[in-house]
Amino acid sequence: MRRPQGRGKIERWFRFVDTSFKPEAYAQIEQGRLTTLAELNAALAAWLDGYYHTREHGSTKQSPRDRLAARARPMRRKTLAELTEIFLWEETRTVDKTGCIRLDGNTYEVDLELCKKRV
Repeated sequence: MRRPQGRGKIERWFRFVDTSFKPEAYAQIEQGRLTTLAELNAALAAWLDGYYHTREHGSTKQSPRDRLAARARPMRRKTLAELTEIFLWEETRTVDKTGCIRLDGNTYEVDLELCKKRV
């Protein structure tokens, strides 16, 4: 049996938010301290900075902040020229009789008037 690539990391993140941040947020909402979406977003940002990013992770024995700081390779931003190159990528395909094209193992639906035409 093949294991999924993420092995439930996203699900664990949402479960942690549900058990740690959500009860705190609901309590503040019921007390009238959080009344807008902007206030809820600010409360989440404060919880992330003050609690989540500073607590030690069970399996890595590092906080997310420390783990990010210790990355072997630094993050780098793409230049405008590199981004332009990425987003201007083109590929020619022939639309099949069902109005679909295939690209990199994925199937995409296009307008039916393009059937059997090169796009």
